[in-house]
Amino acid sequence: MTMAPSCVTDFALFHVRLHIQSHASYCDIMMRGFQAMRHIGATSRYQSRHVSSLGPSLAEQEATFEHAKKTLNTYKVLSLLVAIPACGLIAYKSFFLSEHPHAPDFKEYSHLRKRAKKFPWGDGNHTLFHNPHFNALPDGYEAESH
Repeated sequence: MTMAPSCVTDFALFHVRLHIQSHASYCDIMMRGFQAMRHIGATSRYQSRHVSSLGPSLAEQEATFEHAKKTLNTYKVLSLLVAIPACGLIAYKSFFLSEHPHAPDFKEYSHLRKRAKKFPWGDGNHTLFHNPHFNALPDGYEAESH
């Protein structure tokens, strides 16, 4: 039982002596290790781009610029050959091929189209944005061919 404390005590004393005697050399070893790690990190391609304060190299900038030009040309071609014809087809379909909506049949409900007082414009019976084909008056549509 007495062996364990003496081993622990000897180990602790050894550590204290090592620390006191070689404090300067310990710092030197740590500094050399940090310098080696910095050197290894700076020589790798990934680290050199991010460690450098000068930014990307000229070759990397030129490669990025060439890639941007190719991408821009791709989107120009897509716009001219796909987007503009698609807009033309949609416009043609919506203006020339579509059916015109028809107004619903007039039903005289007592709760719709009430006129408590006249509108302050025109004859007082038409709403401000009145469309004779879609907006019914209290007695029916104005246009016969609705």
